[in-house]
Amino acid sequence: MSRRVLVTDARRGAAVAMIRSLGRSGAEVIAADSEARSAGFYSRHATDRLRYPSPRTDPEGAVRTLLRAVEQRGVDLIVPCGDELTLLLSEER
Repeated sequence: MSRRVLVTDARRGAAVAMIRSLGRSGAEVIAADSEARSAGFYSRHATDRLRYPSPRTDPEGAVRTLLRAVEQRGVDLIVPCGDELTLLLSEER
């Protein structure tokens, strides 16, 4: 059984590299970002995509959307690739 991993900030180079690496290792990867034209959304290794509200303008909405995705999409792991969401998600632990 493969793991389902959600990678945030999919527009960042580090996130795209993470999406590739996880996808090549057999994980199901959900590329997630607040921007519609995120580079990670176009990776062949992303099996699904998720848009969340901007953590700068709607931090609660961004966290709520990500946590809902964990429940609804069966996400095993969230990999935040930006400082904003790392801090926001750590506050929800």
